[in-house]
Amino acid sequence: MRGLQIQAGYHRRALLGFIVLVIASLTPLVIPSPASAMPVPGSSVTIVGNPPTIVTGTSQVTFAFIGMNHHPTAPGYWCSLSPSLAPTGPWTFCSSPWTVNVPSDGQWRFTVAMPAPDVDGPGVVDYVYAWHDFVVANDPPGVTFTDVPGAVSSLPAPTLRFTVAGAAASATCQLDNQDPVTCWSTFTPTALTAGDHTLAVTATNPAGQGSASYTWRVQPTSTPPAITTFTVPSSVSGPNVTVSWSTSGVIDRTECMRDENGSWFLCSSPYQLTGLAAGEHMFSVRVINGAGTDQADASWSVDPTFTTPPPTVTVTSKPAARTTATAATFLYTLSNATSAGCLLDGVTVGCSTTRLRVTGLAVGPHQISIVPIGSITGTAWTYSWVVTPVLAITGRPANGNNGDAMVTFRSSPGATVTCSLDGSTPTPCASPWVGPGAGLTPGTHRLVLSAALNGEVVTKTVRWNQA
Repeated sequence: MRGLQIQAGYHRRALLGFIVLVIASLTPLVIPSPASAMPVPGSSVTIVGNPPTIVTGTSQVTFAFIGMNHHPTAPGYWCSLSPSLAPTGPWTFCSSPWTVNVPSDGQWRFTVAMPAPDVDGPGVVDYVYAWHDFVVANDPPGVTFTDVPGAVSSLPAPTLRFTVAGAAASATCQLDNQDPVTCWSTFTPTALTAGDHTLAVTATNPAGQGSASYTWRVQPTSTPPAITTFTVPSSVSGPNVTVSWSTSGVIDRTECMRDENGSWFLCSSPYQLTGLAAGEHMFSVRVINGAGTDQADASWSVDPTFTTPPPTVTVTSKPAARTTATAATFLYTLSNATSAGCLLDGVTVGCSTTRLRVTGLAVGPHQISIVPIGSITGTAWTYSWVVTPVLAITGRPANGNNGDAMVTFRSSPGATVTCSLDGSTPTPCASPWVGPGAGLTPGTHRLVLSAALNGEVVTKTVRWNQA
């Protein structure tokens, strides 16, 4: 909060006559720069009385002022009310005393300007001025946290940021049960121990107090974070770009910086860059926890005429066209895409930007679709394959078998298995299948087994020589 400040200054502009000044008094005035001001010595304007430094209980303020050596043909004064330290304006034709209603709580500046004669003669008007800063505080201030550590954080010294709304004369920060200390907008504790911590911020003005508190838990880690993927334009892009990344480990803060020598700000993946100017650009990401920091940077050139190729997907691993496996894994890479949409037999399934795995597949035909998605949706990659019944021979007669011949097997649950010996009509069978030795003539024999399920059939043949 500032006390009384009175400053004299000088401005100058051509005098077009009393009629012009009268017309100007009805419209806002823009006072020129004082650089060329040369008022007659002894010209001044002074704020008098006891101008308020703190206003409470009302938003109406009154200022009195007097001038010395006023310009003979430019009557009156010009007054302005603006946020403290902001450029003055707009100007209003006024006289002393001047009463005005301040629109809101906070710091304000009253400025008065007086036309004064110039050393060059009556054809030129200069301005001398004075100002006074004051605070209006009709309501207690409000405190809002704007940047805090996560509910569980590994940072031993996080910076907590907050804003104070309204007019505030002072603010204090109290960490846990420690003594309050003066603070303003930020507070950074040091060497926090594991466990719960609370920061309470209290702002005070003549109308009362406002406060807010935040509680979080410190849980240290010894493993630094890592950026595992970082996807940016390869070399050239248009004015609109999507940057994405993935991480591992405990992440307390993720911050980004646009172009070199910019400022770090909180961000999340994916991050959209729009309206980039032509030329070189840079983007940086860093992740932070209590054990360290990892950072990734990339640069590329922006060409406003560049058209981004459509998103594509390239599959590097897929199941065989026919397989007994009831689970399938697809590995792929995306180009100009930030995500993928996946369908199994027309139904949406979850997938990442690099991998799709489906399990519990029924016997029968299946189709997968992987759709690359970027600023537009690309063409889907599709693949069809068949899950066949399981029919596995687990035991068979040895060559030179003497006596009964036995074949053991296993099949998919629910499959219908038939057996055919030496071309006979297939008949349902179960494991073990036994051919009586008395009915088997010496020589080569062939048993054909078939397993059928959901319209899919698998056949296996067992041959042996009977003694």
